[in-house]
Amino acid sequence: MERATIAFSKEPQTVEEALNGKDAKKWETAMEEEYNFLIVNNTWSLVPLPKGRKPISCKWVFKIKHGVHGEVERYKVRHVARGFTQTFGVDYNETFAPVAKFMSICCILALVAMEDMEIHQMEVKTAFFNGDLEEEIYMEQPEGFTQEGEHLVCKFHKSLYRLKQSPRAWNQKLDAFLKNIEFLRSDADLSLYVAQVGDVKFFIVVYVDDLILVCNNKDNLLQVKQELFRKFKMKDLSDLHFFFSMEVERDCAQLTHSQLLARLKSESKYKTTEGGGVGACPLAHNTLRGRRACWNSGMGLGRVDKLHLLTQACTQPTQGG
Repeated sequence: MERATIAFSKEPQTVEEALNGKDAKKWETAMEEEYNFLIVNNTWSLVPLPKGRKPISCKWVFKIKHGVHGEVERYKVRHVARGFTQTFGVDYNETFAPVAKFMSICCILALVAMEDMEIHQMEVKTAFFNGDLEEEIYMEQPEGFTQEGEHLVCKFHKSLYRLKQSPRAWNQKLDAFLKNIEFLRSDADLSLYVAQVGDVKFFIVVYVDDLILVCNNKDNLLQVKQELFRKFKMKDLSDLHFFFSMEVERDCAQLTHSQLLARLKSESKYKTTEGGGVGACPLAHNTLRGRRACWNSGMGLGRVDKLHLLTQACTQPTQGG
């Protein structure tokens, strides 16, 4: 694959930009699908705003989903709350929700390679809608879809993306379910779940709505998948190939991973070559990584350098000592 042939389309930042660009029809269709989904699933109802309350604002988010090699897979639109307009103690309280540590993912991948275990991936569709809200929340109506007069607001019945408490509410729901089917939560990483019965070992790594399932018995792996399908709306991605902008390839018991797509995106966004095009990594091969090395050499780190530092540290082996 020639890296120079890959170009990433600019994603719209506003509704006006999306509906007046070259992909306007695709974005309009995606917006309608998202709005219809929210209405069909009874996410909110329109009510007069109670006295003394202020509705939070909202926005449309436009994303172009790419495949492993950078090809456009689909145009995706989310209607999200602007959580920064929420008020602590009024429409939110606790917000913490764990996500998997990258070191945990690397350790799991190493274990899979050493013991030739099954490793699959599943995605929870519209995960945050499964969370239970404890607070009473009101939101402005979505831009472009105002109904029954502008004086009405949306009163939430279900959680929505970017509400401050949404990740926590979803994580609590998933945590209760996994514990109910006999998984134990790791104390070292709160997004890692472990189960063992006899010789059967099972691990689940959670990264928001993405799950990595690892087991040394395929029948047991399929049983847990069925449990997940019964509880949530799931998408089965089968063998793990792409996770966290990381490509995973498996050949018998050998497993390799790289972050080529993440690097291509960062290079395309920040124009790392002198000519303004996609070019080579700004850090030389085998460059000593870490803040101390940069300080000792007098070299500062720009944003794109930090991105390459992350992708190198996550996917390249380093010497101990």
